[in-house]
Amino acid sequence: MRKLIILSFALLIILSSCKLKDATSSSTNPVEPGTGDVTIKVVAPNGGEILSEGSAFEIQWTGTGTLLVRIQYSVDNGTSWALVVDSLKNTGIYNWFPVPNSVSNQCRIMITSLNGVSTDQSDQVFSIVRNSNKSLKINSPNGGESYIAATVPILWTTFAVANVNVYYSIDNGVTWVLLQSNVQSTGAYVWDPAGIVSGQARIKVEDASNPALSDISDRFFYINVSPPTGNVIPKAEIKKLPKKK
Repeated sequence: MRKLIILSFALLIILSSCKLKDATSSSTNPVEPGTGDVTIKVVAPNGGEILSEGSAFEIQWTGTGTLLVRIQYSVDNGTSWALVVDSLKNTGIYNWFPVPNSVSNQCRIMITSLNGVSTDQSDQVFSIVRNSNKSLKINSPNGGESYIAATVPILWTTFAVANVNVYYSIDNGVTWVLLQSNVQSTGAYVWDPAGIVSGQARIKVEDASNPALSDISDRFFYINVSPPTGNVIPKAEIKKLPKKK
């Protein structure tokens, strides 16, 4: 009888130890939410679509069981991939903008659950084509800024424009002086207006291959002169850059 009691007690200790081990294992290695059965399926673009560079396209997919996804695109039929967006909430829709200017008829989209359990790509290739609708817009200086003993960062945005000509005016656009011709349209050019004083300065940026496509600062700005007291331009638009060392 005594042996039976001892054996039962030993068995109880072993069972308790196993349960404790399971509990410890569960607490140190909890199940990550959203890692159950995952099936990602690309809906669009799924083959045959024609997308214009610089446009917007709604990428669509289906799939549950994952909280986050990664979207990539290929322009060489899946040989290599570039990132569109990472750690995206799994809503089934993503507005792809702008569509890259990688013109190709061998494009695919791939969507992968962030945990790597499931992935899918376009069933067939689609195309990205050249967009003939060029655009150009000056962002800064665009009116009201004041640059005193400072360089002037000229900023613009373009679409499908390779090179630009940059001009300045100190008489509110009556006459223009060329700053730089045929400069690569990176969207930025730094101008040092040393020795120039004007309360009516403007910037013009034009497409080097098509001067008819251009933009001018919406209003004049100030170079090495402070805006007059009571200026109608809101103070929020007047920016002073640090003095050059």
